[in-house]
Amino acid sequence: MINYSIVKRSVNANLIEINQAKSRINQAKKEGKDNVDISKPASPSTGGSTEGGGTGDGE
Repeated sequence: MINYSIVKRSVNANLIEINQAKSRINQAKKEGKDNVDISKPASPSTGGSTEGGGTGDGE
């Protein structure tokens, strides 16, 4: 038997990710950017000025 609550949670998580990617793309279009890497977070929490977070030293 299929556990529909687990399937529903998985589908909802995927829809949230899709909507976040669409939001980043639309924001980039408003800012006049052409190519957008949707795999990077919209606002990095660490890393200072490196795009997508991280330390900037290749690690």
